[in-house]
Amino acid sequence: MMKEKRMRQDMIVEIIKDQAVSTQDELLGYLCRKGIRYTQATLSRDIKELGVILVPSAEGHRYCLPSSPAAPVTSAGLAEKFKASVTGVKHAGNQIVVKTLPGEASGTARLIDGLNMDEVLGTIAGDDTFLIIAKSKKAVAKILNQLR
Repeated sequence: MMKEKRMRQDMIVEIIKDQAVSTQDELLGYLCRKGIRYTQATLSRDIKELGVILVPSAEGHRYCLPSSPAAPVTSAGLAEKFKASVTGVKHAGNQIVVKTLPGEASGTARLIDGLNMDEVLGTIAGDDTFLIIAKSKKAVAKILNQLR
């Protein structure tokens, strides 16, 4: 039983590394073509156990492994993502709070991380809110300018 589970999860990892997969149905299709039968519930559990996340991409969204490097982020891609998902931005001290549509905070925060801005120490994301920690109060203005 454990061997079968490991084989299934290894196949998921292989597919996600090789293909731009954006839905569970799409992933089920790839697995089926490889001769692996899955129920939706089992696939959901395996995805959760593997830590697979849905991240923004040039095509919309795609599944990614947590250890995968973030795709390069362009200013145009960030602007498009912000327009589509950010509902508000506020700041206090060296912190910027960004409100998003439900489920969009993690992917949008990952875009910020992918910019590798010197002024940003890091981000922390929830479901519909993420926090940007700036190096200083002075850095907040520069970050806000870039986000606009």
